[in-house]
Amino acid sequence: MKTQNKTGIKKCAIIGAGFMGGSIARFLSKNKIPVILNDINKKLLRRGLKFTNIEGQNPYKRLSKMTLLKIMIQMMKPVNPLIKGTLDYKDMGNVDLIIEALPEDLELKKAVLKEISAVVGEDTIIASNTSSIPLSELAKAVSHPERLIGMHFFYPTDKRPFMEVVEYDKTSEKCVESVMNFVKKCGKQPVLLHDGPGFMVNRVLSLYIREVLYYCVKDGYRIDKIDDALVEFGMPIGPGALLDLVGYDLAYKIASNVIERLSDNKDRVLDFMRKLLTARRQGIDISIYKYKGRQKHPNNNIYEIAGITPSKEIKKTDMIDRIIYLIINETCKCMEEGIVMNEKDADKAIKSGMGFPFGGPMAYARSIGIKNIVCRLDEYKNRYGDRYKCCDYLRDMAYKKEASLG
Repeated sequence: MKTQNKTGIKKCAIIGAGFMGGSIARFLSKNKIPVILNDINKKLLRRGLKFTNIEGQNPYKRLSKMTLLKIMIQMMKPVNPLIKGTLDYKDMGNVDLIIEALPEDLELKKAVLKEISAVVGEDTIIASNTSSIPLSELAKAVSHPERLIGMHFFYPTDKRPFMEVVEYDKTSEKCVESVMNFVKKCGKQPVLLHDGPGFMVNRVLSLYIREVLYYCVKDGYRIDKIDDALVEFGMPIGPGALLDLVGYDLAYKIASNVIERLSDNKDRVLDFMRKLLTARRQGIDISIYKYKGRQKHPNNNIYEIAGITPSKEIKKTDMIDRIIYLIINETCKCMEEGIVMNEKDADKAIKSGMGFPFGGPMAYARSIGIKNIVCRLDEYKNRYGDRYKCCDYLRDMAYKKEASLG
């Protein structure tokens, strides 16, 4: 059994041969890294190997019929010879890095990580591609937990250079250095984060979606109109269209992992999401839009399920400020809590991970004036509640003559 090569990471294994696992395998093989791809049965493994041929698509656009046809053709091509499939964890005994790419299920991930860490060498780096589950909770299943690290790739992996590399309290400096050097060598532009629910991007994204899907709807606003305002502001896609693209199942798993760990029990958005999922199981279309070809039209079912008739006219400037200032405040909370080290990395994460315009939320905040944002957040707190409470980090920035750009 071989331990990690002292000259760097030379061979990888991926646990989970779904779309993400296949996309990661494709990315690594394009960088001349041999990859072992694993899943629980032959059918899933064969399908996963085919997934490695799929070229990355625009993450903000729905797939057209022509694109789906191209994907089917790509899946029929021979698999890159650098990618091998296996059903047996023992075949991974000589890899330097294992990446777990399973669904966002804590108990499933822990069970698999426990089995893997018992089979591979003590120095083999074990990474999780989790997008929302704290590493400190996964670490309970890993022997020699100092070799556990987060490697959150963004789909499609071969088209999006940004990624989150996440350390937690026990991750060794050697492990962090090895992974950061490796992903940079492969062409990634990583940001190093500290552990926490949703890390950086999905933490901010979950609260952004929460505000629109639940609170703005409860206040009587239409999601399609909010989408229009935010796209006009410069976001690549509105939160409603993004929900349709990502899917409620994944959105719910990520949101529950983040919101249950950050909010008190009074937060009702998860109840509402469960209500929507129940309605879907009953055959009700819960998408924000109805799609026909390249055209989309608002779907009113979500408002009927919520028991609300949206009637308020949107004042675009106020709605943009309400949503964008929430993003800025949450970004500052991440710096305050040590999740992200500085403004430069915070901007890089939210710009690359969410498509935030103007160089990122902190660059935008400075361009319009920090004091203005703090004053508006105070107004919003009085109007909408404590979720708009301005964090100390942002308030301190407003009343200091100089604040480090990091």
